[in-house]
Amino acid sequence: KQPTDLIKQKLKGKIKTINEFVLRIDQNNVLKDTISTNSITFNKLGYAIKEVKTTQNKTLKKLYERDDKFNIIQQLTMDENDAVLLTENYFYDNLQLKTVEQINQNGKTLIEYFYDDNDSLIEESRSANGSEFSLTKYAYFEEDGLKITHQSNYFQSKNKAQKIIQKFNGQNRTNETTYEIYNSDQPLEPPILGSILKVKMDENWHLSSMESINAHSISSFTTVKYEYDEMENWIKREHFTDAQLAVLIVRKINYF
Repeated sequence: KQPTDLIKQKLKGKIKTINEFVLRIDQNNVLKDTISTNSITFNKLGYAIKEVKTTQNKTLKKLYERDDKFNIIQQLTMDENDAVLLTENYFYDNLQLKTVEQINQNGKTLIEYFYDDNDSLIEESRSANGSEFSLTKYAYFEEDGLKITHQSNYFQSKNKAQKIIQKFNGQNRTNETTYEIYNSDQPLEPPILGSILKVKMDENWHLSSMESINAHSISSFTTVKYEYDEMENWIKREHFTDAQLAVLIVRKINYF
């Protein structure tokens, strides 16, 4: 049985809907515009059944179909007129996700997942209309008894384009993630190109800070502050970039 979507999203209580508003703030702490809105509807068991997201006057709706073990077996993405833009079919083997088939007006994309003898994901392959165009490899390590995961992404050139390093705490939760962008034109030991992004989580497993370092070693630091409701779910999240409030996220949560 899959963990509920409420658990995956670090939410507490029996939630019916979450409406989230991402707002951009100018240098005078005045609302500049709304970046996006997102609404998620859950059933009484805690699984998402519908999601509606609006960004720059474009609305996308997602509907989920699940099997008796609550695995998603089909996801439909539709526009504001309910026209289907993307169909995603999920296939499992002994509860293990093996293949996702994505179908849209451009054809079919196949995502295949491969595991080791310990059931750990080691490779993810994407192909479109029979031709592979991206590959992701996973490696697992330990440092001082704590787990570290390396995720390396390769695209059509077959050269490394991105590396994601995740460090876990004693509760096996991610507490630090580093994103490295590489020059994928060079096959061996490509130099880092563009920014490095370091993301840290707090004791509640929520985003606490982000540091972006560009190719010229100039860094920008973002800290995150929260306000919680009586169920200990956050309802306001403020992003301060270099001590200036830049983004405000407001949630309205309805409970059963």
